[in-house]
Amino acid sequence: MMAIYYISRYTMREMLSKKVILTFLVISGIAVIISGLIAAGIDLASMKEQHEAQAALNPMIPPFDARTLVLQIQANIATTVAALGVFLGVFATASLMPSFMEKGTIDVFLSKPVARYQALLGRFIGSFLMVAANLAVMILGVWLTFSAIIGIWEPRFLLSFLPIILTFAVLLSLTLLVSTLSNSSGVAIMISYIVFLVISPLLAIRAEILPFLGDSEALKWVMEVLYHVIPKTQELLNAHIVNVFDEGAAGNPSEVIMSTLALIFAYLGGAIAYFEKKDF
Repeated sequence: MMAIYYISRYTMREMLSKKVILTFLVISGIAVIISGLIAAGIDLASMKEQHEAQAALNPMIPPFDARTLVLQIQANIATTVAALGVFLGVFATASLMPSFMEKGTIDVFLSKPVARYQALLGRFIGSFLMVAANLAVMILGVWLTFSAIIGIWEPRFLLSFLPIILTFAVLLSLTLLVSTLSNSSGVAIMISYIVFLVISPLLAIRAEILPFLGDSEALKWVMEVLYHVIPKTQELLNAHIVNVFDEGAAGNPSEVIMSTLALIFAYLGGAIAYFEKKDF
């Protein structure tokens, strides 16, 4: 356990020395400023007057609800923050395994009483904790700035941290596996982004796609297999952010969460198995 701790700490120091986290914080600061500008541009009093004028002409229009409006705006902000946070997190951590496996660096670690699985887990935990801390700062900063300016404090926005960090965790484990197999941060970034932007969204609507595949049972089987081995980032983010901001939303978050956790362990297990046998 101490070996994992020391490698995790080394990983976090490495990220700090490479200015990766500084860049992350700068972009997070820009996101906070933009959220403040959005809040400053919302005139709730004017919106209420316009709504009441329309309601006077049409009694069927429900009363103006500022909190519901703010929740809708925060849901859109949370979706944007989720995409930004995942993009930055993957980019910030993709090079950690290839740099760790460089000649000289890996020799130093393998010469110490450190098991290979401990080294890999240390890299994963250290990078995860560093990005998680930065995501927490960004989400908290956006919430505080937006809420202070608009005057309505809705803590449900903070719960969006959970699906975002879980999405990053499964993509980090995938990135770790790919970068360990390929020894290339570029390949790891490319595959993670393709999964996040293309494959996962398509698999999320596979029920609508399957009828267009005709009678091809092979294609349907392939799609079902992919659905169970590819991270469900689209469902994890969209469905859970909806559940955070809409108390009446339907859905079963636990199923996607359990599937995501299983994939994290599977990807890490695959990376460890390959790393244990790799010659340096």
